[in-house]
Amino acid sequence: ADNQKASDLIKDLSEKIGKTSAEIIKRLFILGTMATINRIKGMIDIRDCVRRIIDLQIDDVNDLEIKAEQQKLNRLYDNFMKKSA
Repeated sequence: ADNQKASDLIKDLSEKIGKTSAEIIKRLFILGTMATINRIKGMIDIRDCVRRIIDLQIDDVNDLEIKAEQQKLNRLYDNFMKKSA
């Protein structure tokens, strides 16, 4: 039943925008792939920032530098959650 609904939706969309069903499916696949790539990139950015914070703490860097990196981590995480929600 769900496959039929998806098929009907793509057929209707195809007729409305003048593209073939194959073109629409290909574009949806590309968009999904790009969303996954962007999500992974966001995770990597967060991981790298956490590693920098740990390195700073191990190297006994002053608290201001650590605090600045923690604030960067908070921004990265907040942006990631906004985009991923």
